[in-house]
Amino acid sequence: MSEPSIEDYGISWICALQEEYEAACRMLDDEFDCHDMDEVNDNNTYAFGRINGHNVVIGCLPDGRYGTTSAACVARDMVRSFPNLKFALMVGIGGGAPIGERDIRLGDVVVSVPEGVLGGVVQYDFGKRLSNGQFQRTGQLNAPPEALLGALPEIRRRHNDPKKPDTIAENLKLMEDMPDYRRPAKDQLFRTDYGHKDGKNCDACKADGLEKRPPRSTHREVSVHYGIIASANSVMKDAVERDRIAKDPELKVLCFEMEAGGLMNNFPCLVIRGICDYSDSHKNDEWHNYAALTAAAYARELLHVLKPKRVSALPSWAGKIESLLSNVQTGLSDIGRRTDDILRHRHNEEEQKILDWLTPIDYGLQQSDYFKLQQPGTGQWLLDSNEYQTWLVTRKQTLFCPGIPGAGKTILTSIVVDDLCKRFQGDPTICLAYIYCNFRRKEEQKVDDLLASLLKQLSQKRASLPNEVKTLHDKHKSTRTRPSVEEILKTLNHVVTDYSRVFIIIDALDECEAFDGCRARLLTEIFNLQAGSDANVFATSRFIPEVNEKFKGSSISLEIRASDEDVGAYLHSHMSRLPAFVGRSPELQEEVRSGIIQSVQGMYVAAFSKDDVRR
Repeated sequence: MSEPSIEDYGISWICALQEEYEAACRMLDDEFDCHDMDEVNDNNTYAFGRINGHNVVIGCLPDGRYGTTSAACVARDMVRSFPNLKFALMVGIGGGAPIGERDIRLGDVVVSVPEGVLGGVVQYDFGKRLSNGQFQRTGQLNAPPEALLGALPEIRRRHNDPKKPDTIAENLKLMEDMPDYRRPAKDQLFRTDYGHKDGKNCDACKADGLEKRPPRSTHREVSVHYGIIASANSVMKDAVERDRIAKDPELKVLCFEMEAGGLMNNFPCLVIRGICDYSDSHKNDEWHNYAALTAAAYARELLHVLKPKRVSALPSWAGKIESLLSNVQTGLSDIGRRTDDILRHRHNEEEQKILDWLTPIDYGLQQSDYFKLQQPGTGQWLLDSNEYQTWLVTRKQTLFCPGIPGAGKTILTSIVVDDLCKRFQGDPTICLAYIYCNFRRKEEQKVDDLLASLLKQLSQKRASLPNEVKTLHDKHKSTRTRPSVEEILKTLNHVVTDYSRVFIIIDALDECEAFDGCRARLLTEIFNLQAGSDANVFATSRFIPEVNEKFKGSSISLEIRASDEDVGAYLHSHMSRLPAFVGRSPELQEEVRSGIIQSVQGMYVAAFSKDDVRR
């Protein structure tokens, strides 16, 4: 059989993660070389192949991009490039909702099928808040195409018959040469009221927090569940919230995920999810690969039950889909341009009170004041430096910038903050938090104040306040007490994992109190946070031995000095302040400029008035 042309592909297989993409490609009976794409606006990378006579194109979301928006973008480009696509399979991992009699375990598969008035997938964060505090879901997501639903009874019959071969188990063997995709040994479900302890895994979580579950008796290696899958643009990792939604009698949710909501109303789609966690705070990556494999193995079995002639008889959705998704993307692009404004206004009054309860300090005002003092074009040497560029692209990296008094460290810090804000504007997966230390404000810059400010900044960029912050506030609300440093740190470690990247900026460490251990404790906790979350840290300080010692070894170091170019640019813009006879003589102006540059020796305040620059 010859290789198919672009027009011959009828089935789209969409993945969100690299491990899902790799597992999907292993399920192909035959894999073909890449085709030359005519659609110049399609930036996706595809794998091409055949399963049981079906021509299948596999596409993966861009690296680091998740959620309903990214899924809609991938589908939009696919239907432009492949005009005869009939439907999509959204195949990957999700979080289980093991409620009551629903014996859902890690490695199981959940398939979206209609229940009552629901089409199989519900976007549970889409709706409106009513005056009585209740949340009313609005809108309705479409059901999977009938051709796919029609194949499910036969698959279920085969799975229920112990005499039938375990096809999913056979499909799992297609990746048995890759140890990373083998089934992990430990499957732990913790009680709803038992939160995750510190660390990336559950080594610190105690056995008395586990649910007691009997061994499951089954003749199949993988159990499959059929019902409602809940989709949203954020990860579900709160067991209390998971149970509240899953127990809703109108929903009966089996699984939580992040992409299907962007497809269901615009593309005929069946969602298949391998369970990699229990949608609680005890999340880790241990089960990701195996869960991605079990979902892919089920999808392969489905295509072996579904007849190619049945698929070829279905109408193409390309024209309708492209029009619908084009409209969706236009709206999403407009939303993206205004993301920061929208997020600021979405915090309701109660959430803002909680943020102000954490700390009333707003470093944004100081950032604006310091950045206004910058002469346009100055500081570019720092942004262009190899040290800064390396720090930008390397995760878990620290850039330490010491300097003499008056070298302009604070102004350069404001330039770095402004650069990061512009680089990652509109990307909700990347967050920036910064602190300007000031010895004059020592009473409001204790270690708990500084850490609370980081927590506030990381929380307020979220579309809604993190549940961990609400829980912390509720714990102290009735007693009108303040959280301890340990409580702030625990919450901070939870919130920081919501982002793909975090940048923490600390200016003037030398002005942070040292006698009560504030500075040492702050640095220790920042480095601990970095170790557990891959955060990037930027810090400035005067040359102080105990501060320098903290940054030795693993940090990049770049001394801050007033560069001749920056001093010259500033002097040129302020020549009008000099006496009139100097202004009439270019030669005299240059002599003054050169003399000042030679004399300041890397210190801004030696050249400028105290009103022009702080340090």
